[in-house]
Amino acid sequence: MCLFGDDTKECVKCGKELTLDNFGPSSGGVYLRSECKGCINEAAKLVKILRKKISKPKETYTCPICEKNVTEIQGGAWCLDHCHETKTFRGWLCHKCNRALGNFDDNAELLIRAINYLRKDYDNDTEQTLL
Repeated sequence: MCLFGDDTKECVKCGKELTLDNFGPSSGGVYLRSECKGCINEAAKLVKILRKKISKPKETYTCPICEKNVTEIQGGAWCLDHCHETKTFRGWLCHKCNRALGNFDDNAELLIRAINYLRKDYDNDTEQTLL
């Protein structure tokens, strides 16, 4: 919720209400990112520090979520996954799986609900049939 008007935005990471010049464009450039530049810079510094401390995975490594290897993953590179609260390394993931966890705010309870949703039996729900 904007407290100061349309020329401000709240950062989803730090919760501060900031002027729009504190937010960079999205990767597609269509809208402003939800995290402020300060939070993005802080996260980038942490990843840089962790990359220096943590060795890259072996060539035979597979993503622990989708089980794809480096030749099968989007972009052909591993993402360093870390806990945003403790700032500790969790493991290497493919880009797609790393983004998926981020889209669920790294929240296990939300992921369990998503799994339960996907496992729901829709065969007996005739009102939901589209075809």
